[in-house]
Amino acid sequence: MLKKLTVLSFTAGLMSAAFAGGSDILINPAFENVQNGRPAGWALTGRFRAERDGHNGSGGLVWDSTGSDGKTHRATQKLNGVHPGDTINITALVKKDGFDPHGGHGAVLSVEWHDADNKWIKAIYGLTKKLPDGRWSLVSTSGLMPENAKSAVMVIYVSGSSTGRVAWDNISVTKSAPKPVEFVATSVYRNLAVDGKADFHAAINVPHDAADEVSAVFSWRDAAGAVRRAKADRMSKDEAFIELDVAGFAMGTQDVKCELVAGGKVLGSASSDFTRVDRLPERRVWIDRHRRCIVDGKPFFPLGMYWLPNLHDVPGGRDGKQLDWYTNGPFNCVIHYTMWGRKELDFCHSIGLKALNPINRDIRACLWGRAKKPYTKEEAKRELIGRVRAVKDHPALLGWYIGDELDAASVPYQQDLYRIMKSVDDQHPIYGVQDRTYDLRPFTMTFDVLGLDPYPVCKNPVSMVTKMMREADVAIFRTRPHWGVPQTFSWQWFREREQNTERFPSLAELRSMFWQFIANGANGLLPYAYNVFFYPLNKDDWRPRFVLVCEAAREVAKMSDVLLSVEDAPKGLPNTGDAVCRTWMKDGLAYVLVCNLAERPVDVSVALSSGRWKMDGVEVGTPATMDGEAKVNFYLDSIGVSLVRLAPRN
Repeated sequence: MLKKLTVLSFTAGLMSAAFAGGSDILINPAFENVQNGRPAGWALTGRFRAERDGHNGSGGLVWDSTGSDGKTHRATQKLNGVHPGDTINITALVKKDGFDPHGGHGAVLSVEWHDADNKWIKAIYGLTKKLPDGRWSLVSTSGLMPENAKSAVMVIYVSGSSTGRVAWDNISVTKSAPKPVEFVATSVYRNLAVDGKADFHAAINVPHDAADEVSAVFSWRDAAGAVRRAKADRMSKDEAFIELDVAGFAMGTQDVKCELVAGGKVLGSASSDFTRVDRLPERRVWIDRHRRCIVDGKPFFPLGMYWLPNLHDVPGGRDGKQLDWYTNGPFNCVIHYTMWGRKELDFCHSIGLKALNPINRDIRACLWGRAKKPYTKEEAKRELIGRVRAVKDHPALLGWYIGDELDAASVPYQQDLYRIMKSVDDQHPIYGVQDRTYDLRPFTMTFDVLGLDPYPVCKNPVSMVTKMMREADVAIFRTRPHWGVPQTFSWQWFREREQNTERFPSLAELRSMFWQFIANGANGLLPYAYNVFFYPLNKDDWRPRFVLVCEAAREVAKMSDVLLSVEDAPKGLPNTGDAVCRTWMKDGLAYVLVCNLAERPVDVSVALSSGRWKMDGVEVGTPATMDGEAKVNFYLDSIGVSLVRLAPRN
């Protein structure tokens, strides 16, 4: 899942003055104030200049080149009047003419945040790679300014490998202060339960200048119909939490509200619908309270790969056997980018695969109002509903793939799309994938299952998987299950300039990424990607690499019954932060998984919280030994993995 770009293309007659603004946040956003080719307020390097080549012949920022110089060229300006906690929204008009990035990142609109020492924290990006040539188009992005940021800088940059011409105009930068209460999320799938405990998490923003003590108060209707109120069990500057017993709720659907209160005044509120029923409905596919995928009443561990082509019409490739190789592997499902109908799903079912079906980009773009063809918004909604209804009863359908690596500006549209999908198909979960965690929280209410796609090899440590998983659980309040997206490709297959610096992951790296996801709670894996093995830049034989992926995946597949077990297991506590651990019980045996996060050998001792145990064998990776009856000792090589089996000691 490489970065996707959402853009809106306009004809000249549709452009409006609404885009010509900007604000005091950015000086000279339309590049009208120019002296000797230098726009006021902007610092330029390389081949940037300002001239009368903006939209409708107005002032604009231009970059052009006929040859590569290997440098990155920039136009920069510090933003004024923005503060931590602000959501920064950016739009700009861009036109490319014969522009070619030659494998580089191309032309990028970004905002970078820096701390008090001017150290880079993070950035948001609007890319232009997929913009049409020769006409003005709109690029947008948005993001939350971090709490530790002291400055924000607009950066327009072009990679030095690029050639051609690109022009920028009418940049708009706006900010919006965060709501006191953004949303309320629950730990219960689709907010529907019979009984049991339910966690309610409110995403809050305590005002920096609050003069009075601030508290969070939840309210709901009890079984007698009376309104109950209670302060949060736990509260921080960005979260309010309460655990409630669903058995005490009124039957039917109600709103559970969280109010942020200071000095007797309600600063803001948000609510979540919650439904109590006397029995759960029959569902084809759903997520249970243990975060497991349940298919036709049985636990299911999704294990599949991304694949762009339709399975029933596989191109010949280099040996004509891609489908056979895949179906003979350890996989039980597939995820793709083309919205399948019954014909494709029938074929998928015939070869024993489930499918995560995506929402077509043209439908989504029209629903968002970012495109006007081939549908109007209403036509796009009707088309979507019709396609979903046509296949929602198909036995091969595993769920819906609602979005991939979207920018924060898309959150309101994705929330609407999520509501539509839930109303049309209550039988399948909705899966969303993101490649970062710093703006993940607003997406919480747009999917039922989260996929993270850290791709560390080979410029980052593979422990990036654990880092992102931990950050994501904080962001989404641990209210959504994970189906992880490990890296099973080489970046050199996408980047001509990095043929000698990138490589395919080793078996040790594949195993580490797969099991790190699982150790951090993932109950499904969807590696990216099978189709990219056949990209033109992969000049080597794809089969030995695919064999490595299958070997790592087969280790997971053989343990799936254990991984899906919900028997009470002893907790495992590693003695070092270099390791991550997860435990299970199955048929009276305990299983202990440990992943070494360090790129050096480590000794790890895992203390078990209960029981008396003896070593019974090793399932994956290296063996371990027992120290007494409740401590397991591992020696793990660099990024090593071990999954051992323990039997009770009589």
